[in-house]
Amino acid sequence: MNIKRIFLFLGITLFCQVSMMAQTDSVASDSAWKPMPPDYEWMKAAVGDKSSQYYYPKLKKRFLKADTTLDIQDLRCLYYGYPFQPDFSPYRAIDELDEVRNMLQADTMTHADWIKVVELAEKGLTRKPSDIIMCWYKIMGCYYAYGDEDARTDKARLQLNMLMAAISSSGDASAQYPIYLTSVMQSYFIMDMEGVRPKHQALVYIDKKICDAFPLEENEFGLDTLYFEIGICIKYWDNNFQKNETTTDLKKVRSVEIPLGSHFLLKPTKLKNNNSRFDVIVLEDWNEPLSMNDSTLFSTKRTPGIIEGYFGQEAADSAELTKHVLLITKGSDDDLLDFDTEIRGQYSRIWEKTSNHGVFGTAKGVEIWSSGYDAIRISNIRKKK
Repeated sequence: MNIKRIFLFLGITLFCQVSMMAQTDSVASDSAWKPMPPDYEWMKAAVGDKSSQYYYPKLKKRFLKADTTLDIQDLRCLYYGYPFQPDFSPYRAIDELDEVRNMLQADTMTHADWIKVVELAEKGLTRKPSDIIMCWYKIMGCYYAYGDEDARTDKARLQLNMLMAAISSSGDASAQYPIYLTSVMQSYFIMDMEGVRPKHQALVYIDKKICDAFPLEENEFGLDTLYFEIGICIKYWDNNFQKNETTTDLKKVRSVEIPLGSHFLLKPTKLKNNNSRFDVIVLEDWNEPLSMNDSTLFSTKRTPGIIEGYFGQEAADSAELTKHVLLITKGSDDDLLDFDTEIRGQYSRIWEKTSNHGVFGTAKGVEIWSSGYDAIRISNIRKKK
């Protein structure tokens, strides 16, 4: 399915228009447009105040109806206020998103399948109204289930436009005025949506702002590098993973998306023959290159019921011209476990099923791929048959 072709009917070009124009001297000097970085402290208070017009349940209810009276400040509070909701988790895909992605792996989709996609997307947005990727799947489902000119398709487009307007108001994606995001994965979605490809990604600190910087391949907009501020995601990571490994919101999940360059600990809550829930005890940055023969990766101290792993780039080898991507895992006891994995192409953004073999007790397992992948999804942990 050609995502770029589908996006042509959306009419969503605000992001690159703002980025392309505001990064030029002529527009940068024009006081008519000014970026509005989110004031997270103010928004936290506003969306939590039942007497406020920005009280989050009120905004969510209006958004789900695609209320056209929502103004830009309403929409900014909707998007940037989501991190202060109890279920905020920037590194966890909601169940409905996983289910839609699994459906789209099929070779063919029936009319009933597309209606199911719409239903799942709507259910997902009630849980996470700031999810632009879920909005996109709703548009796709409506387009194929009801047609391009149907009112339901128009409503879905409008909801995505609302969120993109809020996001685009925060900056122009320049180093001086980065775009603020509440989910790291959304930066890739936005670039894919607008047809620009990153050469690579780097975490940079600019004037106390934590940004993902993406130097771009040559593109029709003449853009060089895009900057996305992800400080709210890093703060969540610090609070839930690195500072307190025993307390995390990623509990009793059925899947987790792990970015390239990560160390993780997973603990099934109750092993079943299929689709066991598990806790993500640790998901932390791991910037060191990986070696299949590194005996220091795993502790000799065994904690029962833990799957430990690393997902990152292979250490440089003079004999190899390109680095590989490695997933190295190890169990902590004698349990034999299967789990499903999908790996995502850095540029295609497509998830591909892999043929992993799970974990065999305390034996170290290694999977290897060519370069060009930037995330892995682990799901369906189960007892090995």
